[in-house]
Amino acid sequence: MERGEEVASTGADASETTHVASGADGRVAGHVSGLSLLLVEDNQRLSRLLARLLSGDGFVVTVATDGNEAVGRFDATRQFDVIVLDVGLPGLDGLGVARHIRSIGSTDPIIMLTARDGIFDRAAGLDAGANDYLVKPFVYEELVARIRANLRHTSNVSEPHGFPGTGSRP
Repeated sequence: MERGEEVASTGADASETTHVASGADGRVAGHVSGLSLLLVEDNQRLSRLLARLLSGDGFVVTVATDGNEAVGRFDATRQFDVIVLDVGLPGLDGLGVARHIRSIGSTDPIIMLTARDGIFDRAAGLDAGANDYLVKPFVYEELVARIRANLRHTSNVSEPHGFPGTGSRP
């Protein structure tokens, strides 16, 4: 995948247009310690691709592929700096995951990443506790920029170069 290339929608019947690296199940170490990201995406190809790209940009990525697994991973540590969350998940959906995270008092930024693009879908995501909402298909650089923006709102670091994803990658 090249920088600036659009990531295709990942519905069950959508065709995939990106190549995905193998690996990236569970925790993937990045270059910067302390900025951990919970990625909740049921499409295996997309989750592997995003985990690879995000870890290459310096995040420590933990992957969950359904809502119940996401709640379990979150509850086990409650130490994520940011959560990227699909809405259409098996079991507990992304709205339920977001509500759970907020119900226990977490203020970690949640970015919904979903193919659901209607205004009522967006409102439901934000009302469930998401800080941001990005519709698939999307451009990877916009996702990383939104992650950085949400991290700026929740940290004392104001310089964007202090966050992963600000360097150049070939």
